[in-house]
Amino acid sequence: MAHNMGWRTAATQERADGGICMSSHYEKDIAKLDKEEITVHHNQMQLVREQLSAFSQDLGTLHNEVMSVKAFQTQLQPLCANGNLNHRLTALEAEVSSHGEELKNSMNLFSDIRTKVQESFQQDLKSFMSTLSDTLAKDRATHAFQHENLSDSLEALEIKLQDEVALRDASVGELRTLLGGEHVISVVEKMLG
Repeated sequence: MAHNMGWRTAATQERADGGICMSSHYEKDIAKLDKEEITVHHNQMQLVREQLSAFSQDLGTLHNEVMSVKAFQTQLQPLCANGNLNHRLTALEAEVSSHGEELKNSMNLFSDIRTKVQESFQQDLKSFMSTLSDTLAKDRATHAFQHENLSDSLEALEIKLQDEVALRDASVGELRTLLGGEHVISVVEKMLG
């Protein structure tokens, strides 16, 4: 009987370890998702930094070109008495300015797209985490039910085994009483045995 209780404790421990293993598996999945989210965020921030750096360089280059054109205009102004050159330089400045606006608008559009992508990713991640949480809860309930059924089955088997041992012992006792000889009883016990 004490041997059976040790076996039951070992089986119970195996089921408990299985539950811990399943929980650990889900925790690893959640940690992996967290790492992936951080990686995506870092990649997005790197892309934004690269875009801002390129924008700053383009803006600096554009500023230098405008300054060069203005310096050139200042040098040419005394040479050109008519307003034709001034008119062309003013038109060039307006065109350069409009390109700067287009670049600024493109950066704003990029920023809006980045924000929408992040919001969408966050929503998808929340949905996935909710689904994962629901699945974990259902799995835990299923495992608890199975564990309870298994425990009940083990208890029923132990009771049945105890009843069979008691019945066997009673049968052997009756045989001893009926047969009366130890030699015959030991032969019967070997046969039942």
